[in-house]
Amino acid sequence: MESAGDDVQRRRVDQPRCHLAAADEPRDTLDRIGELVAKRRRQNVDWMWATIDDRLLSRFRASEAVRAQAGAIEDAVRAGAMSPTAAAHELLDLA
Repeated sequence: MESAGDDVQRRRVDQPRCHLAAADEPRDTLDRIGELVAKRRRQNVDWMWATIDDRLLSRFRASEAVRAQAGAIEDAVRAGAMSPTAAAHELLDLA
């Protein structure tokens, strides 16, 4: 049979565990925030490269030489007369 003193003693023993669990929660939160910050930084780098890709492609497609030849080269690819790789190289050489 337990006495009132046993209950108090049990609470004293259990109390540090509660504090440890509570202390872990901010660390978990900080870890999650750190992971989000790292993810955002990776996304920012990806965004930078996507912006570069978009601008390069826009400039490439806006080239008069590319626009003049693109239709015929696309037709050659559709007809199987030119491989996609050869077509891409030919267009890239025009820019």
